[in-house]
Amino acid sequence: MKYFLRLFSSEAFWAAPIATLLRGVHLAVLVALKRDDVIRIRFGSGTFRFHYRHGKRYGGGRGLFLYRENIEDLMRFGDRFLKVGDVVIDGGANQGVFTTAFASHVGPTGRVIAIEPMPYAVDRVKQNAALNAFDPLVHVVQRALSDAHETVTLDLSRGVGAASITNDYGGAETTEVETTTIDTLVAEQKLTKVDFIKLDIEGAELKALQGAKNTLSTCRPAICMEISVGSGSDVEEAAHHHLVSLGYDAYEFVQGKLEKLRKLTPPHVNVFYLPDAAQNDTGAMRLA
Repeated sequence: MKYFLRLFSSEAFWAAPIATLLRGVHLAVLVALKRDDVIRIRFGSGTFRFHYRHGKRYGGGRGLFLYRENIEDLMRFGDRFLKVGDVVIDGGANQGVFTTAFASHVGPTGRVIAIEPMPYAVDRVKQNAALNAFDPLVHVVQRALSDAHETVTLDLSRGVGAASITNDYGGAETTEVETTTIDTLVAEQKLTKVDFIKLDIEGAELKALQGAKNTLSTCRPAICMEISVGSGSDVEEAAHHHLVSLGYDAYEFVQGKLEKLRKLTPPHVNVFYLPDAAQNDTGAMRLA
């Protein structure tokens, strides 16, 4: 019950109160009956389908079922950073909602590389891609992003949505996973460009960026990173400062308008990074 009551205080609820309430009732029925459903989500001017699967709270599906396109700024406005034919890297794909959203926008001439270490999530990314007939342009890599190739411990103690190779949640539930780097993926996939990178990898963002040295310097992709300021860890803030040191400017959406972020202040979820326009014409084009 507390889970459903929380929706009344959410920004997404106030953006679409009636629709969210109706979805709340629908979700409560699905939870009670332990049923799945296929939902449609708007991304830019189009839509895509996503398979909601019944599971535990914070399992990566209920919030999406309730809030759809209002769940995060990346879903509301992420299409502005993409065009047909773009190459996208989705770091921390989970069940593939953003992988599928990106694929819906870059079209058949684009590519989306989804990186996700959990076997069940890898299967669901592939299933959601197939549900939309995006299989040819989506490639799924069962790894965790880092700065090296090694076997590491993934801590699942706070649920699969918060699973981390860097954060210590007490180790009540863990599993071993293999890591890779963005630079390695770019070489393995023979990518001649990377236009956009999304990182939602629970504290491993800095390591992932350090493993993308060549990609960031040669491709200068736009980046969306999830940052939880004041979370008790300075790792994500260190990733922010790392990108700034590489000539990236940080932006946030304020009432639907992209504005330069002067200082990290709580709470921030999606922060968008564009290469300095003076160094890269693409950055100027995407900011326009």
